Amino acid sequence: MTIKLETVSLTTALSVIEPGILTRKSLVEQYSDFVFLKDSIMTFNEKVAVKYPLETGFEFLVKSKEFYSALSSFTSKEIEM
Repeated sequence: MTIKLETVSLTTALSVIEPGILTRKSLVEQYSDFVFLKDSIMTFNEKVAVKYPLETGFEFLVKSKEFYSALSSFTSKEIEM
């Protein structure tokens, strides 16, 4: 299964949920991940959880820094996942 998302929509969603990512090294590795749920994307840490509606149909974790860096380098208007 694949889905096409507008790059701008995805980067907007990632920017909104960024407060849930810790900037310092944490004992819990998932505190630096984007969590994709079927109908939303979220981040969380010891203090806050931030969730944003984004229909993908997928469930997975991805390292936030690496994913955002890769996404920022794309020039296309859509991304296929």
